Amino acid sequence: MDRRRFLETVAVAGALAGAPFVARAALVPPAADAAQRVLPAATPVRIVHRADLAPCVAAAESLQRALSTALSTAGLAPASIAVDAAAFARFADIDSIVAGSTGARLVALLDDSGAVLLQQVAAARGGVCLEEAQLRFDGEFVRHCARRAGEGAARMWSEPLAGWPQRLARRHAEGLSGTGAQPLAAGDAIAPHRPGAAGIVSLVIAL
Repeated sequence: MDRRRFLETVAVAGALAGAPFVARAALVPPAADAAQRVLPAATPVRIVHRADLAPCVAAAESLQRALSTALSTAGLAPASIAVDAAAFARFADIDSIVAGSTGARLVALLDDSGAVLLQQVAAARGGVCLEEAQLRFDGEFVRHCARRAGEGAARMWSEPLAGWPQRLARRHAEGLSGTGAQPLAAGDAIAPHRPGAAGIVSLVIAL
């Protein structure tokens, strides 16, 4: 990816920071099938999370801890990397995150614009987005808009706020280890969505 394309991507990321998931979905379509989601033996897993996300930094860190526990239970032993906004200010810094994850599964917990940038840089290195979930925290609910490679259109549902990190972590871990991944939607009603609600994006990328 050259500098001009990266600058254009930065502009797109800023414009789409608050956009609905479906508005961003066409940027990096998941060019993978269900078989590619299963983690081959001995494939490393890296978890990158924004440790400075306000006002949902506590939620991001809780999810990171839950993911580490769930993946370790599945026998994967992930490495954890905490980053801040500065890690997404320059192409070289984003590229170093991606390059350091070559041959691994990268699980990223980011803000909206960071997620767009990471997907673009990963795609330029041949990475495939296996799963993406946009989460919005509002009152007593967390609203999901998620899709997996090979499963068609994005699905939307809401769950109670309590316990959401463990549920999301379990879905990721089961999907990576091939131990019977849970469905993205469990039939819960969609809670009303308030514009501007705090949120994060969870990505699983094969590199």
